[in-house]
Amino acid sequence: MDGSCTDCGAELQGPYCAQCGQRVAPLAPSLRELWSDFAANLFSLDSRFARTAVALFRRPGQLTVEYCAGHRARYVAPVRLYLVSSLMLFLVLAVVDVQVFQASASPETRAQAAQEAKEVQAPVRFWLTEDVEAGDGSQPAEPRPEEGTAEPGRETFSQKAVRAAENPRAVNRFILDKLPQVLFLMIPVYALLVQLVHWRRRRVYAHHFIFVLHFHSLVFLLLTARVLSLWLPIPASWTGLLVALLVLSYLFLSLRRVYETSIPWTVVKMGSLLFGYFLVTAGAILALGFAAIYSS
Repeated sequence: MDGSCTDCGAELQGPYCAQCGQRVAPLAPSLRELWSDFAANLFSLDSRFARTAVALFRRPGQLTVEYCAGHRARYVAPVRLYLVSSLMLFLVLAVVDVQVFQASASPETRAQAAQEAKEVQAPVRFWLTEDVEAGDGSQPAEPRPEEGTAEPGRETFSQKAVRAAENPRAVNRFILDKLPQVLFLMIPVYALLVQLVHWRRRRVYAHHFIFVLHFHSLVFLLLTARVLSLWLPIPASWTGLLVALLVLSYLFLSLRRVYETSIPWTVVKMGSLLFGYFLVTAGAILALGFAAIYSS
């Protein structure tokens, strides 16, 4: 094929530029060509995503093994897979209107909040400034506290907690808005935990990062199915228990396949990893909960 690439100017030797990879296309494409290009990209993505999902579910850990071995063209990239599965989960959560935050203020908390509200509204100090006698060269005196009306005060945590319990939907909106970002920012921390547990394997950090992305993508897809099952006449406790067993089984099998450890060592490493996951995730969720209450 003669001519040069319209993007980088390199000489063309086929339907794709050997320099930048752009496909050769007319500058003024017809509607048929635009549709063909759109359909090709769409079905290519769909087929790769389906192939990736099958590999992800069929053999735990095998997708990570193949990707780290360089077999990547046939699969969706780990970060894209994570983002797509995360988007699916939180879209379903928004449609089904699942209440992530469910709480009620205890009588003690309500009583404390009421008492603090009375203390804030009660008469407190106000400040009177008196001028000193002129001519002595001194500065104005410091304000002197006197008894009087109250200054407007800030709400205490107890008051905010009571208000959040009375309006859980606002707190849920805040959590669902921030949770995807928090989980994504926690991926490097999770990968570091995996690296610490398998520090003798001498693997590069990127391999642990890919493992965590694949594992969390699987968890998101299972949670999506679990949320959708709420519309079915199935007890929610059954589906929740099933998803928990599937996640634990998947984690065990994927750790064995990716890191090639024995069954006893896999159990030990999996227990250590779950303990670290719990501490890190609980801290992040607790911080997010406090932020949600303070923002309410």
